[in-house]
Amino acid sequence: MSREELLLTIDAGSGGGRAVVFNSRGEIKARAYRAWGYKSPPGMEIICQEFDPREYWQKICECTKEVLKKVDPKKIKAVSSTSMRQGCLFLDKDGNYLYAGPNRDVRGIVYALELEEEMGKDRVYSITFRWPPWMFVPSRLRWFAEEKPEVREKVATILMLNDWVLYMLSGEKVGEPTNACETMLYDLHQKDWSDELLEKIGLPRSALPRIEKPGAVAGKVTARAEKEAGIPKGTLVVTGGADSQAALVACQQTKPLQLGLVAGTTLPVMMSMDQPFADPSYKLWSHCHMFDDLYLIESQAGDAGKIFRGYVEGHFGRGMKSPDERYEEAVKLAEQTPPGSAGTRALLGTLVWDLTNPNPNKPAALLFPFPAEADTAGPGNVARAILEAIAYAVKANLLQIIELTGQKPESVLLCGGMTRIKLFNQIVASVLNQPCRIASCKEASALGIAMAGAVGAKIYPDLHTASKEMGGFDPEVEPVSDWLDEYESSYDVWRENYDKFEKEW
Repeated sequence: MSREELLLTIDAGSGGGRAVVFNSRGEIKARAYRAWGYKSPPGMEIICQEFDPREYWQKICECTKEVLKKVDPKKIKAVSSTSMRQGCLFLDKDGNYLYAGPNRDVRGIVYALELEEEMGKDRVYSITFRWPPWMFVPSRLRWFAEEKPEVREKVATILMLNDWVLYMLSGEKVGEPTNACETMLYDLHQKDWSDELLEKIGLPRSALPRIEKPGAVAGKVTARAEKEAGIPKGTLVVTGGADSQAALVACQQTKPLQLGLVAGTTLPVMMSMDQPFADPSYKLWSHCHMFDDLYLIESQAGDAGKIFRGYVEGHFGRGMKSPDERYEEAVKLAEQTPPGSAGTRALLGTLVWDLTNPNPNKPAALLFPFPAEADTAGPGNVARAILEAIAYAVKANLLQIIELTGQKPESVLLCGGMTRIKLFNQIVASVLNQPCRIASCKEASALGIAMAGAVGAKIYPDLHTASKEMGGFDPEVEPVSDWLDEYESSYDVWRENYDKFEKEW
């Protein structure tokens, strides 16, 4: 097998687009990134977010052209895509864009009560394993039906973001199970679109792409895509998956009862299972994994890297020359702070997942011991308290999964950009009191999609083999024994404060 067989991945993330080239051993050969943002219709800034797909595609093409200048394009065997979950686009019969929205567009909440009554909570959850419907396709369609019926009438095609990337490359409308789950139109048992739910919302099956397994060949790069993105015409275009599931493929989450933690902008807490689990309280969701023989149950811990980045870049070390210096100094001070952060607690966006009972008035807060002193409320205390709060949220959400399934994870897999912070990895292992395997590639979602590309290009026979051969790990992180007692008590205090903020504001 040649090390020079290359795989191109495109990631349409929440904060920007990236292109990454890997070789068949999972080594990064080139990468490029472009940031992007969102806009809101006037008067709906809180609940509506949209983006311009033409701008996004231009930025993606800038990334692909940049990385292809660093490698031999003729050695690219396949290109695949991943994206944020729930982001989607509506197109008319001629392929013109009618709407494009990210995962945080919850405009459907305006008509939530009517939609929930019409769809039926028990029945929808039994099919899709998710509720409530605010962020999913049915709610967005309902908003357009009520607010812009002339747009709703023109909707002929609905694509998730990663499906759209494949469509732009190949002209083929092809989906895959992991992001199809995020439409609230996918039957998790049958692993196909639900005709029952499509009938409920008045959407023909022809509006949705055909479903293929991750690693299937969807088509080939067209002449138009070659001109726009620089990828050679005829290159295989391969189905990928949603970003969280892709990262877990890179983590080698290949069997039941492995806990996968994707510590990026947010932090999904996802345990692999051999069957989907229904939650009687409707708090937790089940998903398809990219591995056809596995499912995932999720309890989302909310903002993670976003919180730490906001503190470091917005409030820490303003006199330093570069952002890297700020991060280095913030982590250094956090390392010098004892576990428990001397009583400082951070409640800045982490969640104990329960979208059935949201609190839009929940405040963010830093709690300091009184009187606040330099050694109890300094910048190191805040930095460490933020890292600890993320780990506490992981534990709280894991406990929800354990309560539902009656199963504890046999191993913990940790990946994502935050794992660059060794202190964070130690804190997570110590709060959970369980060793953590740390994925060595920090572009975990992109690597997982490269693995799917390798299957489509027949470099590896299946996704399990690709995951084993292309993945890798840093040394396992053990809990720090001297921290365990402190984190047991500090977690209880954090959870008590979290519940107060959740209920009393």
